[in-house]
Amino acid sequence: MVLVWIVSVSSIATAQRAATPAETTFVLDWPAGAEATVVASRVIQNPFRGSTISSEARFSMTVTRAAGTTTLTSRDLSLAPIRERMAEDALHAALVATMYLPSATLTRTGGVGALVDPGGSRRAIESAVASALPEETRAGPLWEMVSGAWSSDRALEASARSTIEMMLASLASRSLVPGRSVEATGASELIVSGVRVSQRGTLQMVRTLPCFDGDAPDRCAEVTMRTVPDPAALARIAEAAGLGSLEMSMDAVLVTEPRTLLPHRCEVRTRRRYAIPVGGATRQIEELEIRTWRFTYRAR
Repeated sequence: MVLVWIVSVSSIATAQRAATPAETTFVLDWPAGAEATVVASRVIQNPFRGSTISSEARFSMTVTRAAGTTTLTSRDLSLAPIRERMAEDALHAALVATMYLPSATLTRTGGVGALVDPGGSRRAIESAVASALPEETRAGPLWEMVSGAWSSDRALEASARSTIEMMLASLASRSLVPGRSVEATGASELIVSGVRVSQRGTLQMVRTLPCFDGDAPDRCAEVTMRTVPDPAALARIAEAAGLGSLEMSMDAVLVTEPRTLLPHRCEVRTRRRYAIPVGGATRQIEELEIRTWRFTYRAR
């Protein structure tokens, strides 16, 4: 009888261990020679203006490794023609160019070491925008504000860090259990109206899945991220901009290879809620921005 009880307890413990989801460890190890075509899209939904703005960028990405340094090289940037009737909407659409990943070296922890030929990246963006955007739109204070997002090495690097570190630094060297939420670290700042704002967030691994049709069922992992910027900093920005209030939140879904951290898909939904004066009253506006990167790799 005792033997039966021991065996039963042992069987239950074994079953419980088997039912416990296994950890997945994420390692940054981009393979040399990896090549991808990247399609980046940006959609802005603003009910107040009654408009939905969409735009798309395409570029190629190659990974090289030498002397322990991993380098991301991007080229062949092009933007879909932008034909928005309102100049403000057209310039909003042109901001899809900031989703371009400029050539850069990567640190071991998933950060940006340094930009490689930032002048070349700026010229690539300027050329792509000039081909997609009517010339008469590329003038005036609104244009200066938009083009400022890539017109200097500092601006270009800030944009690259924000994107690359979200995809890499937040996950590098982490072990996640499906369904278990953990505090996010790594990329801890956000650029809002040119101001660096600290933010807190969480990460959760949802599941394993194929990276592409016909692939191994567990080669990729889907991870969700949620970040909320510091409310006090947003309040200061709102006051400087003449807004009654400003709230933001960012929800991202990343499909990546845990063994390399090569991204396959990343979608970022940013919600902005702000109050503006309209006709002597205050109106609450909610704007949704959806940015999506899709990476299609050559067979390797």
